[in-house]
Amino acid sequence: MTAQRPKYFVEYSDLWSPGGISGNDIPRLPIGYAFAGIPFAKVIAQGNKVGPGGKPGALLVPSGMLPNPYNIKDDEWYPLDAALGPNEWAVRTWLGYPKDTPKPGPRELLRPDVRSGEFGVEHPLKLWKTEYCERFADGNVWEIPVARRFDFEKTEAEFLKNGYEKQINEAVARHLADSDALEKAVAPLFAGSFRPVMQTVQTFKDGHWTDGEPSREFRNLWELALRVHRLVDGTQSAAEFEEMPSVTSDAAKNAAIRILQVFYNIGVAEASWLEMFTEELFVYALHRFCDYPGYAIWRQKKIMDAFQNTMEVPLDLTSTEMGPSNSGTTDGSPDTLQPSRN
Repeated sequence: MTAQRPKYFVEYSDLWSPGGISGNDIPRLPIGYAFAGIPFAKVIAQGNKVGPGGKPGALLVPSGMLPNPYNIKDDEWYPLDAALGPNEWAVRTWLGYPKDTPKPGPRELLRPDVRSGEFGVEHPLKLWKTEYCERFADGNVWEIPVARRFDFEKTEAEFLKNGYEKQINEAVARHLADSDALEKAVAPLFAGSFRPVMQTVQTFKDGHWTDGEPSREFRNLWELALRVHRLVDGTQSAAEFEEMPSVTSDAAKNAAIRILQVFYNIGVAEASWLEMFTEELFVYALHRFCDYPGYAIWRQKKIMDAFQNTMEVPLDLTSTEMGPSNSGTTDGSPDTLQPSRN
C-alpha cells in the first residue's frame, strides 16, 4: 500500500453532538488544521459512528480516501488529546492510519490549495515564496515558508547613515578575545531592516502609494516572524520571554509547527507521530521563517570587515557610546547550529 493522508475521528461530547457536520464545525475542531485548504464539499463526514474509543462520534476523511467497504478496525488509531490539549467542545480526537502502510510525508500532507512548482512550494496567493528546505529526521524534505526578507540595501544605508562602522571597529578592537562580549556590544547596531514576503496593504501617504501592514489574513504570521527573530537573536522583551522563554522551549517548538502549517496539513500530533524533528531542526525552521540567515550573513560580514580594519588602523578606544547591550547568536544549519542564549 502507498502512503496516504491520515483519517480522523472526533468523539461526541455534551458540548458537541451535531446531527450533521457543517463546514463551520471543522475549523473549530482540534484537528481543524488537518483540513485547512480542503473545501468542506471534499470532506467525507460520517456521523454517529462508533469510534476507536468505543463511543459515538464523527469520522472525517478527505474524499477519495475511504475504502468501500470500510471498517474502522482496519486502521490503527492513535489518541491525540495529550498532543492537542483542551478544546472548546471537550471532545476526544483520534488519528487513524492503515496498518503496514508507509507513513505520509510532505507530498501526502501538502495542503491541496498550495502549489508545488518550479521554484518550490507557494501559498495559493503567491504570498509565501520560499527558498529554504531541509531533509528532516523522517527522511523527507520539508519546505520552510519565509514570512519576510532581510533588506540588505536598506540596512546598509542605515549602517552608513548612523556612523555604525566606527562603533563596530571599536567594539571588535576592544573584544577580540571575548566573542560573547563582542556579540553583546554589536547587537544594538544590527537591528536590521526586513520587508514582508506576504502581500501588504497599499496606503496613500505624502502623495505616494506605499506598502503598509501585511494583509489582515497574514498579519498574525508576520507578527510571529517578528517575535521569532527577537527570540533567535536574544533580544526579547520581558513579555515575549514569558511567551517563548527560549529557542528550544515547547512554545517555540510549537511555533515551528505553526510555521509548517502554511504549506502542510500537519500539527503537533502528526509531527510527533512522524518523528520528523530533532531539536536542531526545530531551530532551523524558526531561523528560516524569519530569514535570520540573511541577517546573520550581513552581520558576520560587518564584523569581519571591522576585524580587518583593526589590523590596519589604530583606534581611539575612549568612546563608550555603544547603546544598550543585547545578546545575539550566529546562524547555523542543523549540522552547525548554536542555540541562542536567553
